Amino acid sequence: MRVRGRRSRHPMLGAMVVAMFSSPLVAVTPRALVDDLGHEVQIDSPPARVISLAPSITETVFALGVGERLVGVSSFCDYPPAARELARVGGFATPDIERILALAPDVVLLTTVAQQGLSERLKSAGILTWSVFPRRVDELSPSIRRLGEFLGVRASADSLAGEIDAFFASVASQLSRPREHARPRVFFEIDSNPLMTVTDDSFEGSLLRALGAENIAGGLPRSYARIDPEAVILGDPDVIVITHRVGGAEELRQRRGWNTVHAVKERRVFDDVDPDLLVRPGPRILEGARALLPRLHSAHPLTPAPASSSGPNAPPTGPPEP
Repeated sequence: MRVRGRRSRHPMLGAMVVAMFSSPLVAVTPRALVDDLGHEVQIDSPPARVISLAPSITETVFALGVGERLVGVSSFCDYPPAARELARVGGFATPDIERILALAPDVVLLTTVAQQGLSERLKSAGILTWSVFPRRVDELSPSIRRLGEFLGVRASADSLAGEIDAFFASVASQLSRPREHARPRVFFEIDSNPLMTVTDDSFEGSLLRALGAENIAGGLPRSYARIDPEAVILGDPDVIVITHRVGGAEELRQRRGWNTVHAVKERRVFDDVDPDLLVRPGPRILEGARALLPRLHSAHPLTPAPASSSGPNAPPTGPPEP
């Protein structure tokens, strides 16, 4: 049945209305953003389905308040607890490509140059990738801000990065004051068999510097390097930090010849800071740094920050509780 109506007095207006409802309202212009490795990525809207292939990235996504967008994570992503409930897509270096494709992500978040071969494989399958790779502590906040911009949560990223920046600025202020004692010399042990440590070229090495410590293995040629036990004994560190879960401080004290090391004699061997807080370049580095700072300076605590810098987020300055 046809319905007859009166002819419009404004035929052009009617044509405009028809055109409005029969074509897209807004033409979306893709944006070009740049990830941590300098790769330009084109997006027209924030990704809604995300896969993370590194624990530090997973923690950052949750800290930015968009953990619900994660549809898959690596086998090693275990924090926060909600991450353990997500689909697993395999290991850090050898994820299951078919599993990733089955989850239909808008983007896969990668880290380190070592995963760039994987990036090319994903791109060839039509999957967008974004690299998150802060090499030093001072690159962490910019990395968080870039990821926040990419995920469309700039305000959350600015807040998180600002808290990290404020902490390290406060520590730098304390370290800039005249001190009677030299900076503590530290051995940072990441494995005992073989004996391994970090150098100044590593993320952890940059954390030690930012917290006012001198790494006795800082000049070794690789970021994560083997070291001869005799070199540690001769280096005679003031503090030893252990970030693995085998043996710990008690085992270290029993090593042959290590009883002459200053840190051992003074009982400044620390294995009580969760390693994940120190070796994962993500938002929990703030928690790890707050715990590590007083341990590094346990012999000669830093001068407290001025009152204007104090408060619930101010870094601790005294030695840890016995």
